[in-house]
Amino acid sequence: MVAEVFQAAGAKTILLPGSEIFPALEKGTIDVADYVGQATNYSLWFHHVTDYISMWPPGFMSIYQLVDLMDLTVGMNAWNKLSPQMRQFVEMEVHVYSDLHHAAIQQADQDAWAKFEQAGTIVTRLSEDDVAQFTRLAIPRWYAWANKNKDAARLFKIQLDYMMSGSLGYVIPEMIKGQQLMFS
Repeated sequence: MVAEVFQAAGAKTILLPGSEIFPALEKGTIDVADYVGQATNYSLWFHHVTDYISMWPPGFMSIYQLVDLMDLTVGMNAWNKLSPQMRQFVEMEVHVYSDLHHAAIQQADQDAWAKFEQAGTIVTRLSEDDVAQFTRLAIPRWYAWANKNKDAARLFKIQLDYMMSGSLGYVIPEMIKGQQLMFS
């Protein structure tokens, strides 16, 4: 979906495994890469083959990248065999691990900024107008992906409600005018 938004903005996109990004940047096969976060990108030595990091406007961590939280996937048959107390224990432990994991990633990303600066990497920032343009390009793609099946639509609706909430206000009703969820 992210690649489709960049394509709509005029970029030619290539999906690569993470291990192939550095050599592709180094050889000039690709000019730009969008991958994970600052700590990971620094540890993969992207600063040796790039001069710039382009970020969103001040106050925006990202307008599309997911938070690196973990999950535990268990088949329903195995889950149903657990006692209610064990299910609660597992849920609580996954929650604690996710919180700790998220905090560690955020700290590592903060530490990476100083390393990039020391390496001479220049940070540039998109404008709020750039964000608005990307959002206009993204919205039809969100709906296209959400309309692929009932579960995608249900999950997208949860995210859309959050983006439209008073807490975030990232999406306003005028922005989605004419869009429709087929599975609601």
